[in-house]
Amino acid sequence: MTEDLVVQADAWGFICECATVGRWQIYPTNPQENWKLQRNESRWLLIIKDVPQVSFSESEARLFLKRRKYHLPSNKTLRMLEIEDQTPPENYSIEKENLIGFVQDWSDIYYN
Repeated sequence: MTEDLVVQADAWGFICECATVGRWQIYPTNPQENWKLQRNESRWLLIIKDVPQVSFSESEARLFLKRRKYHLPSNKTLRMLEIEDQTPPENYSIEKENLIGFVQDWSDIYYN
């Protein structure tokens, strides 16, 4: 499944590198953006300015990349795209929404 995310990220134009066997990293194409997604066992770790921020599941990492690719402005739009990909489970909770919307001010990701 990791390979699916890497293939999708590559198709969206992100830079994908395999540092060691199974240790994937995904970078933005804009060199001024200072974030990366790093595969950490079964999770994807969002690192901003070399500081770990959020541990994403595979589907959350895909939504993060989709939001970065299409510059989606709101969590409402993000939730609509999530529903298109798959119906949220019955136990879908506000905690998941808060996690996905964790980084809302994308200016934090750019160098000032």
